[in-house]
Amino acid sequence: VPVRVDGDPRHGPGLAAAAELAGLLGASLRLLSAIPTPATLPGRSATLDRFLPASSRRVLEVAEEERRDYLGRLAGRWRQGGIKVDAEVRRGDVAGVIADAAEAAIASLVVLATHGRAGTRAFWSDSTAAKVQAQTSRPLLLVPVTQDDAR
Repeated sequence: VPVRVDGDPRHGPGLAAAAELAGLLGASLRLLSAIPTPATLPGRSATLDRFLPASSRRVLEVAEEERRDYLGRLAGRWRQGGIKVDAEVRRGDVAGVIADAAEAAIASLVVLATHGRAGTRAFWSDSTAAKVQAQTSRPLLLVPVTQDDAR
């Protein structure tokens, strides 16, 4: 069961659901986090990269280091609870990385937190879940985010 992990505390219910499912079914978890490359940065971040490329690259490197540490702590905690888990950080387009990893692992299920946007709202909000769904044949479990920002 691949699980996207982006460090956003609002996405915790997705992590909890994945861990509970893995524990109940005796399945293994793959925690996956995708950090963009300068070429795959979205929106405002891409603009920052154009004007401050060295700073932008350093921000991405720090994000990758922090995400590796976070995934390591999370995986360690779940291993202590008896769940088989591994963790990986990849660079690239977030949705593409998730879809590629799911296909390569022949994943039984991909767990993603979602803000519940659909249609044009999903398009304009750059919905990762919608993009992953379009790029993989693997089943998705979309876990709603309980608190959303005012976007």
